[in-house]
Amino acid sequence: MKRFLSAMALPLFMAASAVSHADEVVIDFFDTVGPGPFVVTTDTNLTTANGTDGPLSTILGEYRDVSVTCIAGCVPTAASSTAFVYDGVFNFSNDTNVEGQAVIAWDGAGVGGAAVGLGGVDLTIGGAIDTLSIDVESSDGGGPNQWFFQIYVETSADVWSLVTLEAAPVVEPGQVFYLPFALWGNCAAVNVECGVGGAADLTSVNKINLVLNVFNEGGLLDDLDLRVKGISAAVPEPEVLSIMGLGLLMMGLAGGRRKRLKK
Repeated sequence: MKRFLSAMALPLFMAASAVSHADEVVIDFFDTVGPGPFVVTTDTNLTTANGTDGPLSTILGEYRDVSVTCIAGCVPTAASSTAFVYDGVFNFSNDTNVEGQAVIAWDGAGVGGAAVGLGGVDLTIGGAIDTLSIDVESSDGGGPNQWFFQIYVETSADVWSLVTLEAAPVVEPGQVFYLPFALWGNCAAVNVECGVGGAADLTSVNKINLVLNVFNEGGLLDDLDLRVKGISAAVPEPEVLSIMGLGLLMMGLAGGRRKRLKK
């Protein structure tokens, strides 16, 4: 029996990228898939599989690059760790007793060092936006299933920020979390790392990574369920502002052990 993990997306890129209205910059809502099914599968221990979906006008930078790593408990010839996009959700699944990780990168055309980048996207839209919105349909979190994810934002090779967050338990139909951009500038915080050149400039972004670490204090987890429908830079609706603090509290800032994955 597989544990399904529907991942999260983030924001950024050129004018061709999706901007739904004046107070939102869409990163990826996973509502479209390139030609043919998009599936990335790894079936060998300590091996990473990669895939790219695009070009798609509804993705910031037009492409989503995905890597899936099976770390332990992998079974040769079996789909131990798999990522796929289906029905408006990015899914990442680990088979029973399998420990795996996934990374989604938004950095334009090309992969890794060959990527063209996002061209210095202004996620704040001239200061009109100061939060990152994560739409989670369902998620395990807390207690024995405590696990962490990371959001990496890069302006240049030396100017970047990596924020580590604890997943919150969410039940369907889901919940939208708003994370203040100030998190990525607080380099002194226990859950934040920055480049030698300082924190990422969110008015000029060239790369965003969503890293599903799936680890806790005792090691990686195999029993995990997460479904995320999308990520954007957005202004909270007025009725959400009153409960925004509660949402941030539920997300929790990860302390203690941290693992940097900046792919």
